Amino acid sequence: MKTLLDLGPSFVRRAADKIDKDGLDLGDDINNVALRGIGGMRVSGVYRQLSYVRRINPRVIFLDIGTNDFSDPQKDPVQLAREIIVAARTVGEVPGVRAVIISEVMRQQVMRRADGRRHNFNHVRFILNDELKRLATSYDNISTCNHREFATRWRDHLRPDGVHLNARGTLLYLKNMRISVRKYGLK
Repeated sequence: MKTLLDLGPSFVRRAADKIDKDGLDLGDDINNVALRGIGGMRVSGVYRQLSYVRRINPRVIFLDIGTNDFSDPQKDPVQLAREIIVAARTVGEVPGVRAVIISEVMRQQVMRRADGRRHNFNHVRFILNDELKRLATSYDNISTCNHREFATRWRDHLRPDGVHLNARGTLLYLKNMRISVRKYGLK
C-alpha cells in the first residue's frame, strides 16, 4: 500500500525524475509515494488510470489535472471544474483511498492560440480554481491545494517554455503537496 499517489501530467513525471535524481525526502509522514505523470494528461485520462490506482492502493491521491484541458480555448472552466470533481469522486471511491486533494491549476506564461491570438489561460484558471474550491466543500474526502507561492514571481518557477516547472518550481510543488497531505495525519 502506498501512502500517497500524485497523479497528473508531464510535470508530475518531471517531479518524479527530480526525486529519483536528487533523492528528495518528502518527510517521514509521507514515506511511500508514487508519482504517476503522463504527458498531456487530461481529465479523461484519470479513468484510464483506475486499475493502476487499485493496484497501488494509496491512502491519499494528489490529483493534478485540468491544465492540459485548456489547450482548447473554448473549454468552459465551470464545466471543467465539474468534470474534475467527478474524476476526483471516482478515484476517491477506490477502496483504501481516504482523501483526494485536487491541485489547483497554476499560473503559466501567456500562450498564443493557433490563430496567433492570446489564450486567456490565466484568466480562466481563476474561474476554474474558484469553482473547484466551491465544489470540493460539498465532499468530506475532497479538498484543494492552492499554490499561492506561484502567484508572485511565477516566472522564477517555470522553465523557458513558460509551462513546465523548473527545479525550483518542482521543489515548491512538492512542498505544497506535502503540506496538503499532512492534514490527513499520514504515517
